[in-house]
Amino acid sequence: MAPEPLGERVSRLGLNPDIEQIIQDCGEVGFLLWRKGWCEGAAGNMSVAIDFPNYHSSSGPAISLTYPVPDLNGQCFLVTASGKRFRDISKRPEQCLGIVRIIDGGLAFVVEWGFLGGSRATSELPAHLAVHQQRLRSGIPIKAILHAHATHLIALSFVQRFRRDPDLLMGLLYRMHTEAYQGLPRGISYIGFRVPGGTELASDAAAALTKSDVALWSHHGVISVGESMDDAMDLMEYGDKAAQLFLMISQRNDSGAYLSEHDLRELKTAYHDAVARRASS
Repeated sequence: MAPEPLGERVSRLGLNPDIEQIIQDCGEVGFLLWRKGWCEGAAGNMSVAIDFPNYHSSSGPAISLTYPVPDLNGQCFLVTASGKRFRDISKRPEQCLGIVRIIDGGLAFVVEWGFLGGSRATSELPAHLAVHQQRLRSGIPIKAILHAHATHLIALSFVQRFRRDPDLLMGLLYRMHTEAYQGLPRGISYIGFRVPGGTELASDAAAALTKSDVALWSHHGVISVGESMDDAMDLMEYGDKAAQLFLMISQRNDSGAYLSEHDLRELKTAYHDAVARRASS
């Protein structure tokens, strides 16, 4: 018997169509990331800010947050479960995902839906919420946050000169590929090694992802944000492609004819002209 189509599985969850579509998008992105090798095993996590105002079936206890998020009080987020595989989201969305509501002035949350079979929210929930809160405070709110292990970008975090000077890394990536400049106009921020799931990571991720839409977490992975999970994945792909090109050239001991300052200025002009045309149309 052929497997049930993803859309039909999601439509039986009993949620409103907008949330069902977000769940379907998460499943599709999760599978694509697994195919890329960016979410081995149970690696990676996602969150999406959602409108979920009229669903109050939770009888579960309030769960304390290690990082307070008062600005998010009352808001709801679809988040991935700890220990679950991205590649299984489409097959078992109610086990791999859950909806949490922030309560008690941002000091705790309750589970409104999902996390069946004893699942619980990702251990990186504090970092996700910290980023959502800081972007809201900065006037540049986003809907989606994605964390995955983009291989080539992680490899560059081992290079000493990039760890000493993260701006050097971004300058290099811009010179590797025209799409890196056009796709990552706010650059990539850098986060040093931090213990996963900790409040230090939450604080640093919030600061880094206010300055840019992508952050490279040294020796671990990449965090990106956007209006949708697809948008967040796009940014990760732009950065990793540029990193891959650099590593390929380095293996040949070839310094390469990177994009010049003149090339970058032309790209900048073309990019801003295109943005202006879209804004005026």
